[in-house]
Amino acid sequence: MKLQGLLLGIWLTAATAGWGRPVAGLVLTPSGQPAAGQAVWLSAATDGPAERTTTGADGRFVLDLALPAAAPVTAVTYGQAGWAVLRETRAAELVLRCGPLEQRALQVKASDGTPLAGVTARCVMVRALASGVMWFFNPTPLFRCAPDLLVGGPSDATGALELRLPAGRDVSLRLQAPGRAAATVELSAGTATGPVVLAAAGTIRARLLDPQGRPLAAARANLWSGEAGGVAGSWWPGTTTAADGVCHLSGLPGLRRASLQVRYRTDRELVVAEHPVTVAEGRDNDLGDLRTSAGERCELLVTTPADQPVEGVTFQLFDWSGLELPPTGPDGRTWLRLPAGRHTLNLRVAKLPAPWAMTAPLEPRLEVVAGQTPPPLVVKLAAGSPLHGVVRQPDGTPLSGVHFGLQWPGGRESVTTGPAGEYQTQQRVSAGSTVTVAEYIAPASQMQPGDAPPLAAPAPGQALDFTWRTHPRQRVRGVLRDAAGQPVAAAPVSLYLNSDDPSSPPDERRAITAADGSYEFGVVAAGVPLLLWVEGYRLVEPGLVQARPDRELVLRPRVVVPWQ
Repeated sequence: MKLQGLLLGIWLTAATAGWGRPVAGLVLTPSGQPAAGQAVWLSAATDGPAERTTTGADGRFVLDLALPAAAPVTAVTYGQAGWAVLRETRAAELVLRCGPLEQRALQVKASDGTPLAGVTARCVMVRALASGVMWFFNPTPLFRCAPDLLVGGPSDATGALELRLPAGRDVSLRLQAPGRAAATVELSAGTATGPVVLAAAGTIRARLLDPQGRPLAAARANLWSGEAGGVAGSWWPGTTTAADGVCHLSGLPGLRRASLQVRYRTDRELVVAEHPVTVAEGRDNDLGDLRTSAGERCELLVTTPADQPVEGVTFQLFDWSGLELPPTGPDGRTWLRLPAGRHTLNLRVAKLPAPWAMTAPLEPRLEVVAGQTPPPLVVKLAAGSPLHGVVRQPDGTPLSGVHFGLQWPGGRESVTTGPAGEYQTQQRVSAGSTVTVAEYIAPASQMQPGDAPPLAAPAPGQALDFTWRTHPRQRVRGVLRDAAGQPVAAAPVSLYLNSDDPSSPPDERRAITAADGSYEFGVVAAGVPLLLWVEGYRLVEPGLVQARPDRELVLRPRVVVPWQ
């Protein structure tokens, strides 16, 4: 089995000004009433990590999040009132209108066919749209839930597991039970699912030794399998070895082909190793002593443009272990030992002494042959300095409170402008490097392609000022009428905003029509494709519209008729 690992990207972790702000909001029932006691998860990204809070009697919540003032927030709510999600919203106050839940059931059993009691289900993922309109958007997940989002269970003595799931949606569930290996189940809306089998959980015990036979203390160990539940490439929770080199892994299914991945660091090198293993279902698998192979020594050499070595540069494995390579010595060298096979390095810079900066992305793919030392991987640095300057509009007005990302060869960083539009990066950038805008996040404005042309990084100490054209975001409002022209009241309306990035899920927003059939959504970016969707109805006119950059967008009255 070949070691899979180590994607590459050389990034520096930097603090950003303007972090920490309260996020407040309101959760409403499908009929528009405040939802009390409703769980809410908030995160600065679609797939977490998330923090949880609960609404009060008035349906409101507030939570402090450590994120830039202009950064988007993803919010999820689930409870008796229903469920809702706001993906990457920048609204000053979040309003989540719940959609309905539906009852579904699963049958769970053991490998021998006997019913399993005590199984619980947690929601891992909800798909973007109901099955009937999945064609419009890339079918990627709308959000990933917090680990404690319990949606069903425990199962009874007959193995029946009752679930409360978002109505009409495809979902992914993680089933768990004491003494059983967890399993992920995909449920499609409107289709039945056969019995789900939970294998008895097995364990692994092993004592890891170095090539000289000494116990490996504080080594990181993880299990990778090519055939876990029929899904290729599955990782299982890892652990750290004790002082005597012993590691324990639990909650494992039966695995015929697996690899125990090991990472540990010595004074002068970081070692990556693997051991083929087999896991018997429901058993304590004692693997005894496992002596780690030395592997082949792969050298990283860090130099200046004049080929002088750079001391004190630290790289980190950007994987499940998070271990750092030893800092480069006076000769500019550090080492990584790898087993034979093909590897794609996944490293980032953890420490880079002044005044040096990365000059190019580092994406090495190594072919390691047993008994042969691969050629050294040379990393070239150049002198650099932090970027600083002012961001303005063409009329000279400073853009304050704007969160944006800058990218250059070998690095990327997000910053937030101050009251006068000023900014400064923590990372250093070499003079002449091409600097591009990777993202732009502001509550009431947006940028379009061509509004922020790339610029060259200036000489150390000089300012890099930006002049950007921005465009206001638009409001979305309209009226729903039935086939007879009468307003449709209390109708749940969903608005889907397709992302420019085809790999990004759409943003779903929900509203409830008033007595006159009117509805209104918050601001959206101009030019973004929109899809209007009314649960329980179909639109006689096409629901696909597009925001206009030159005026407030109004969805004209639309005639709707019930589904037949």
